[in-house]
Amino acid sequence: MQAIDTELAVLKQTVAAVSGGAGSSKPKVPEPKPFDGVRSSKELENFLWDLEQYFSAAKIRLAEQVDIAVMYLTGDAKLWWRTRSKEDLNAGRPKVETWETLKRELKE
Repeated sequence: MQAIDTELAVLKQTVAAVSGGAGSSKPKVPEPKPFDGVRSSKELENFLWDLEQYFSAAKIRLAEQVDIAVMYLTGDAKLWWRTRSKEDLNAGRPKVETWETLKRELKE
């Protein structure tokens, strides 16, 4: 078992050295906390702020922001998004494709 632990440690060091490791200038970006749809303007505004900071620090492209953001919806917020997406498709409405549109929708 100790031999496996030693090999694993060597492998981790090798991977870290190849990918830049501890000397890398790219910091680890903490992920935002999920939002469950609680009707609190403070909670929603903090969620939106955290996501914007995450997008900036992690260099998330505009085209990916909505897909990333909805992964952090839970509970009632996730149910709302699933229903909204399905209704858009059925009603022929345009799909929510921008972060600004999603923020506006979440605030309504």
